[in-house]
Amino acid sequence: MESMQCYLEKAMKSSLHPLGKLLKALLAAFQATYSGTGANKHLLTMAQEEVKHYAKKIWEFYWALLQMALEQKGLPLAKDTEKSDQNAYDVILPLILPRFYPDLFLLYMLYHEKEDDLYCQGIIDLSIFSDTKLLELLEVQKHLWPLKDLTLTTNQRRSLVKDRCFLSATECLQKLMTTVDPQEKLEILQKTCEEIENTVSRVLEKEYKLPMDDLLPLLMYVVSRAKIQRLGAEIHLIRDLMDPANEGGMYDFLLTALESCYEHIQKDRIHQRESWLMSRDT
Repeated sequence: MESMQCYLEKAMKSSLHPLGKLLKALLAAFQATYSGTGANKHLLTMAQEEVKHYAKKIWEFYWALLQMALEQKGLPLAKDTEKSDQNAYDVILPLILPRFYPDLFLLYMLYHEKEDDLYCQGIIDLSIFSDTKLLELLEVQKHLWPLKDLTLTTNQRRSLVKDRCFLSATECLQKLMTTVDPQEKLEILQKTCEEIENTVSRVLEKEYKLPMDDLLPLLMYVVSRAKIQRLGAEIHLIRDLMDPANEGGMYDFLLTALESCYEHIQKDRIHQRESWLMSRDT
């Protein structure tokens, strides 16, 4: 598999190889349709479906070239089972997505702009709280608080320390923006939850598997401290472009948990705004 991916990567970077020529033509057509004045949020569904379609067609084209080359050399043809569309997600999409990502992600940002702005305001509101106050606000059980991580300096109170709890998980989640591959983003999310569990296990001095009721408020804490911009656009891109084989599995479960945190932060912001308007009117 690795040798095939290496070959495909080199082929698609070559302006002389048929796969390179095909990808260049598809990218030019995509940019002519969706970039610049064509960057319309209402075209998002069409654009992301088009990228997935490109992945499938490039795989089919590669498969046809492979069969032709084997036939010319008198070698046995490759098995039909290898022609699965699964390879379009596993092999092709990670290779071509970086080319389409800038224009595609712009559409995601435009489409989810209002929700992301509301989420960002919610993050700003939560950032004023100290670690202990935020953990209390999120109703995290006190025996799960990593208070040993709150190293105090002279004349400093524990109730004023910020951005120290679950620091390893927070730094891990921030890596979500460093890759364009939906699979790698899901792996970062899984690693983040593992870091949360590792911290809790260290606090309890025993291995501890977090149930959903405990994981969700802790993940909410990490999300609020990670301050990821355009998180809604990130979540929806992952959801739309992730391997369908992940649906209903662990990655799907964790992505749903992240989505719940995102929506909860938005709702909290709405409630705060409504309370402020009511107090102003009275």
